[in-house]
Amino acid sequence: MDFHGELRSKFSGAVVRSCEKEQCRLSLASLNPRPTVIDPDKCKNRLDHQGAICDYLVFMGSHKIGVVVVEMKAGAADVPHAVKQLQGGAQIADCITQGRPIKFFGPLLLSERVHPSERKVLANQKVYFRGIGYRVARRRCGAKLLDIIAEFAAD
Repeated sequence: MDFHGELRSKFSGAVVRSCEKEQCRLSLASLNPRPTVIDPDKCKNRLDHQGAICDYLVFMGSHKIGVVVVEMKAGAADVPHAVKQLQGGAQIADCITQGRPIKFFGPLLLSERVHPSERKVLANQKVYFRGIGYRVARRRCGAKLLDIIAEFAAD
């Protein structure tokens, strides 16, 4: 069974078809093959996770895996809290991938607005995955993941 089959089997109740919460969405259009998307709220107890957690985990690829942790805010973003949620998602993603080779990792904050003072805060924040700090990509709700992947792969 491939990695995505394992995800669908192990987390069947948490696998979802789209990334959308409170009128904010991430487009998965044109991604081939289609990624596996997990709603960590539906499996955090199974993984024994406590604390803040992101809205979605997106897994792409089979041998080397691309991982995107996604936090969505329909209005303005509370950046420090959003970064904590993304960090929680990174911890769960690390547990789920269990040492498999990673092609790229990317923390993504989607929101309609970010206050100018919070842009400075966001620029100085990092989400850690397997001991490496990653800058948070910030996009408006409705962004296409296909357009963002190259930025993650370049880091």
